[in-house]
Amino acid sequence: MLLTLVLVSLLRGSGKEPSIVGSERCTSVDWTLLAVLVTVGLVIIAYTFCTQLRELRLKKKVGFRFVKGDL
Repeated sequence: MLLTLVLVSLLRGSGKEPSIVGSERCTSVDWTLLAVLVTVGLVIIAYTFCTQLRELRLKKKVGFRFVKGDL
């Protein structure tokens, strides 16, 4: 996610620094780059959720003893 954030920031530019691809604010390229950032974030969240759910099911299957506060 950090790599994606850095790449999108470089490609979008900032108010003080220009974009390395010549993109300007509020153009279709700018909105597309922002959408890519949000999409990658959502994919990472979904992957993490599925991984945690799989681990929880495995723990229940093998009889893991949960303590108060565990999922």
